[in-house]
Amino acid sequence: MASTLIAVAALVVSFATFVVNYRWSQRAERRARMPVLVFRDRHESDVTVANIGSAPAMNIIFAQGRPTAPGGDSIALTDGAHESWFSPIHLRPLEPDGPVKVACWKEHGLGLTFTDVFDNKYAVKASDYGLRLFEGSGHLPARSMRGEAKYPDELSTQEQEGLRRGLPAGEWAVRRT
Repeated sequence: MASTLIAVAALVVSFATFVVNYRWSQRAERRARMPVLVFRDRHESDVTVANIGSAPAMNIIFAQGRPTAPGGDSIALTDGAHESWFSPIHLRPLEPDGPVKVACWKEHGLGLTFTDVFDNKYAVKASDYGLRLFEGSGHLPARSMRGEAKYPDELSTQEQEGLRRGLPAGEWAVRRT
């Protein structure tokens, strides 16, 4: 009886160890092939979005944000969308080591949503206080790639100038959360 009990306990421990190791190996494999988008070289009227990961980024939506709380000076680098996000721009897929410049105003927070080639979702938020990468959705408002987000070459001169100078013409599709 005791030997049967020990054998069953060993089997349960072995199975639990297998499940934990399998999950960790899946997570490590996904992270080894995930795109990582960051903001570099932010100037007064533009920012460079760069992929420093090891896989292409797809379905990229860039947006600017501002705090909704009175007196807030920066977007929150926390889980969830607690800010007002606006002016979504749909960027073309970005390969590893691929940079792209995007027009934006220096006073606004920055955000990106994107997927990898297997449709795993990611988000990036950046403020003057840092940058944070999130896995999953719900960290920025969901955007329609057809209706609201515009490709950079679809922006009018007035919209581009509004983006660069923080003018009302540079804001569309405002989402308050």
